[in-house]
Amino acid sequence: MKSRNNTLEKGQSIVIIALLFLAFAGMLALVLDGGSAYAARRRAQNAADAGALAGATYMCEYQDQAGGVNRAVQYAVSNGAVNPPEVFASLSNNTVIVTATVQTDSFFAGVIGVPQLAPRAVAEAQCRPPAGMGIMPVAWSCRERVFEGEPLPGIGCAQEFGEENIYILMDSVKVRDRGQPCDPDETDINDPDYCYNQNDLICDVPPDDFMDPGSIDCDLDDDGIDELMAGGARSWLDLNGGGGGASELSNWLQNGFPGLIDTHTWLPEEPGTATSIFKDAMPLVGREVILPVFNKVCNGPPTVSDPEDSSQCNAGSIDDITLVRSGLNFHVAAFSEFHITCVQTGKNKARNESGNVNGCPGHDMAANNVPPSIDDNDKTIEGYFTEDQIFGYAGTGDLVDVGTFVVVLVR
Repeated sequence: MKSRNNTLEKGQSIVIIALLFLAFAGMLALVLDGGSAYAARRRAQNAADAGALAGATYMCEYQDQAGGVNRAVQYAVSNGAVNPPEVFASLSNNTVIVTATVQTDSFFAGVIGVPQLAPRAVAEAQCRPPAGMGIMPVAWSCRERVFEGEPLPGIGCAQEFGEENIYILMDSVKVRDRGQPCDPDETDINDPDYCYNQNDLICDVPPDDFMDPGSIDCDLDDDGIDELMAGGARSWLDLNGGGGGASELSNWLQNGFPGLIDTHTWLPEEPGTATSIFKDAMPLVGREVILPVFNKVCNGPPTVSDPEDSSQCNAGSIDDITLVRSGLNFHVAAFSEFHITCVQTGKNKARNESGNVNGCPGHDMAANNVPPSIDDNDKTIEGYFTEDQIFGYAGTGDLVDVGTFVVVLVR
């Protein structure tokens, strides 16, 4: 009887061992396949992140939604995503969403009919305006050119980019005094180049044939784009509201402003000190600087109300108006990268990227214009805008197409 019980117990041990083996195999499968699935999930996330960042960068740089989708697919696949990943791009929202899937062979899960693991991951990247650090204390106009109060089509705020498109920043109060609105009675309204005017604070740029005797020509090649920026089209800025004058501006020119300035910030002008500090911009020749771009200017503090509108003296509730004071105040809408090619501080006193020269080419073009746009002794900084992703802090608000942006992952 005792021998029979021993035999039955031996049979029970085999069953228990088999069950324990299955439990161990399940735990091993969970560990190995779970770890493999986690690693594959990480690869899927990396692929989605890479695709979203690359797609948004391309889309925002070239304003090409389809191109952003193609670039997102390319980068997601090159980082391990199964071809093709799901991509959705929106130029209006400046976002690219990528859903990437990767595949990896399973270890023990194949026993239960799961030969491969295919985790998915989603990433969304968005282009946002940069928040300025190390910026140059010069406001640059991004106001739309208007005729009889209506924006002219196809112009907007975007400037021309590249070294063949020279812009001249100058300091001349007389330009503001001479600037006059275009007179539609003196132009041919059927001519597409009839008149490009921004407002009273900015110099006129109609074709030379229609120049008002009281205005100054800022469109030196008659292409409808201002090459010469002065008066209300640009201004020296008090970046911290301290009113430090020329010495403070000189320090910011040479070393960059050390603080962080966001979009939707109102900054006051620093009047009456610009002519003494152009020489401080000479060491910047051959370098890129960051310029604040403004789309509104108000003589005095703006009125805060929602919804925000295009009025020059209307600020939205998200605007920072802590620095405003009497005089002109500028609403920062974006930041743009500007490559300085030449600085001229007077007649035959200039420096370009090759060293000292007698004059800057843009300055000479404006001075020799008929009628001359500037005097030989006017001080100028000239260069060109570049399209680039500025790495750093992202600002708030809508992205204004001035060639610069920050790409961030929002999920």
